[in-house]
Amino acid sequence: MSVVEENLNLNKFKTFDSKPCFESSINDLNLDIFRLIYQPLAVDTEIMAENHRDIKLQLASLRLFDLSHDCPTNAGIILLGNNPLYYFPGAYIQYLKYNGNDLEPGPVDVKFSGDLISLLRPFEDFIKYNIIKNRAVRNGTMSEDNISNYPFWALRELFMNAIMHRDYESNAPIYINEFDNRIEVSNPGGLYGVVSPANFPDASDYRNPVLAEALKVMGYINKYNFGVKHAQRLLFENGNSYPEFNLSLVTKFLVKIQINKRWAQE
Repeated sequence: MSVVEENLNLNKFKTFDSKPCFESSINDLNLDIFRLIYQPLAVDTEIMAENHRDIKLQLASLRLFDLSHDCPTNAGIILLGNNPLYYFPGAYIQYLKYNGNDLEPGPVDVKFSGDLISLLRPFEDFIKYNIIKNRAVRNGTMSEDNISNYPFWALRELFMNAIMHRDYESNAPIYINEFDNRIEVSNPGGLYGVVSPANFPDASDYRNPVLAEALKVMGYINKYNFGVKHAQRLLFENGNSYPEFNLSLVTKFLVKIQINKRWAQE
């Protein structure tokens, strides 16, 4: 096939995550994770019981393998790859905890990398047990209120949003920077498709629809075009300010989340 023919053939792939990951092979995928974790969630039980197709066909039915090029798709490598960083050096999450409210070196520096399916559960636990903090404060009477610095589900929504919408062609990771008074989340890739500063967050478009579907299948997102609004409501109810989105950046998406106002005053 000529270069021109190859380029024309690739035009049928609308998004980066659905394109073939050239130079990779089925040996680059962790098929146990596919069979034991992802496929049972993504495919109806009765269909699985009757499914005797070749494993490549099973992967291809979920857009994780490209049969015409005999290799995994980019989504297949990101979700199931034995070493996704070999093909996508920026496909990881970097969490940094700073001392104070400025970019001063902090005590915590954690990197989350690996296949996305295996990465998400420990990452979710890290949010719940390392970032979220609770304490009791007096409410002016003899009783106490339990307050949180951040609502877990709001952070989870915004962090998963970064994973879902990031530009995986970039060598930059997702950064989660925690300061004493706020958290800043940045991911490579600005607003995508029909989404603009004028219609955000009411409009939606998907840079990575295969990955978005996988996150939905695994229960990390519930409804399309709902996560940001849900996070806004939860933050407001918890006593935090609404998240601040910097929509003017061309190459990345940045959101700042202020700590619970009452927490900061105690």
